[in-house]
Amino acid sequence: NLEKRYQKLSSNKKKEKIYTSLYALGFDEEVILETLNKVSENNDSNNVVDEYRKLLSKYERKYKGRALYNKLFEALKNRGYEDIYEVDVDDVIDDLLKGEEYE
Repeated sequence: NLEKRYQKLSSNKKKEKIYTSLYALGFDEEVILETLNKVSENNDSNNVVDEYRKLLSKYERKYKGRALYNKLFEALKNRGYEDIYEVDVDDVIDDLLKGEEYE
């Protein structure tokens, strides 16, 4: 099941990967789009916090302050987390850098 395989990805990246996989298998675009409409929208806020924590441990030794913030923001955007699906990456990073717990 492609949806299960890509469950840890952001919704955008998950749909992109599923589209690419099905296209490579030779499915028509109409069938692919119909399938993508059935893909569940997972809650990106939980995934973005997990990704943030992984990235923070990776970058906090090398970067401080605004450079750390910029690196985290860029990495999360590159992984498909955007200001859609009710996840504002900017707000999440600000809250987590201030030490607030994010649920």
